[in-house]
Amino acid sequence: MEWISGVAGALVLVLVLTSTLRTLVVPRGLYSVLVFRLWWLLRRLLRLAAPRGDYHAIDRAQTWLAPLMLIGMLVTWLGGALLGFGLLLYAASPLSWTTAFREAGSSLFTLGFASGARLKLSVLDFMAAATGPVLIALQIAYLPTLYAAYNRRELEVTLLQARAGEPAWGPEILARQWLVDTETALPELYRAWERLAPDMGESHSTHPVLLSFRSPRPHRSWLVGLVAVMDAAALQLALDPRLAPPEAACVLRAGFTALRDIARVVRIPFDPDPSPGSPIRLTFEEFDEAVAMLGRPASVGTQPEGGRPHFQGWRVSYEEVAYELLPPLRRWCRACGPAPRLLGRAHPAAAPGGPQARRRTAGTAPRPGVVSPPSDGKIPAEGPVHAKEPMIVRIVLLGTAAGGGFPQWNCACALCAAARKGTLPSRTQECAAVTGNGRDWWLLNASPDLRAQLTATPALWPGPGPGTPCCAGACSPTRRRTTSPV
Repeated sequence: MEWISGVAGALVLVLVLTSTLRTLVVPRGLYSVLVFRLWWLLRRLLRLAAPRGDYHAIDRAQTWLAPLMLIGMLVTWLGGALLGFGLLLYAASPLSWTTAFREAGSSLFTLGFASGARLKLSVLDFMAAATGPVLIALQIAYLPTLYAAYNRRELEVTLLQARAGEPAWGPEILARQWLVDTETALPELYRAWERLAPDMGESHSTHPVLLSFRSPRPHRSWLVGLVAVMDAAALQLALDPRLAPPEAACVLRAGFTALRDIARVVRIPFDPDPSPGSPIRLTFEEFDEAVAMLGRPASVGTQPEGGRPHFQGWRVSYEEVAYELLPPLRRWCRACGPAPRLLGRAHPAAAPGGPQARRRTAGTAPRPGVVSPPSDGKIPAEGPVHAKEPMIVRIVLLGTAAGGGFPQWNCACALCAAARKGTLPSRTQECAAVTGNGRDWWLLNASPDLRAQLTATPALWPGPGPGTPCCAGACSPTRRRTTSPV
């Protein structure tokens, strides 16, 4: 019996030590059976706290998952160490079961007393005495790393609310930017999430317990936010790749790479090289609805079939992993509606009268000349209904200085001197770009600084493909109009 107890105690200690090292020490995402089983158990216990509740009730219950995980991991490791050392002491000494576990607990928790059944302490007593403080110290040192990564994540998720609404929605990002003519800020948004995605991929795969940390607001989610940004980038690339900034493709690559890194750690299977034609859960009807909300029919665009196959080719790289990483919404919100479409209207918050529905009807005004889709979310058989859209003229000032730019090459005034020192910003020679449809641009007073001005304005970059001009033509004071492409 003693040798069985000794083998069992050694196996328990190895399991506890391996789980602790995999979770707290090794800087790589390693699967810990003990931690993930605890995660599985706590999630189901919290689900019982809201057996018939709506999404908000489930969200309130699941908010406790992260703190319970942190406390549960420490209790599980200490309990496992107590069990392992108790079994070893029973096998290696003439102590009874009760005395062996009492002595193991005395050493493990450094209570300062031991049983009087033995005159000398053994090596096991000293090992147990060192194990308890080490486990507690590792757990304490673990918390700042977790909350630092959590704060970085939630900062960007909160900032995204102003652009994507709550819950975040990819087409909403584009609609809000186009509505107020601030789409030039999209590259900055893509760059921010291009940096955040690898950060989340590294932190959430190294410390999978971060997946249980929910956002402060019920309808905010780092995963839904990331997919919303990726959907916005994929829509831009699908509908009009000529005007899409290069950051759009970069954020897509960074996003699905981060999601796959997390999926490998939590052992979610996925296709590492999916075919662009593979089916996706998002239907063409939902895609057409999103495009209609942007104020353009799905058949309009530089891509065939309105860019739907092109969008499908992008989304197939991250959709399935995103759905599998949403188990609380995917499995527990059956009473609230189906799982979120991430691009469509099926989010629990998008029910009639919910915040998503109110946001799309009141928070985002339709573009001029576009008839909004019906309130029930159904698209007529003949497609979105559009009225004749009036021309909206957009003007981009490429340069605002006099001939020769600022500072002037032959001027030594205080302003030009300050510009040379960097105190005042430099400006190029006056030039403006005008468009009536967002695609065909005309240059007014093409200046000698044209190359630098076009390089600094992504909307005027040439493409797609070689030989495609960047502008339809140019006007200058010396030449009435030039119709040849620039």
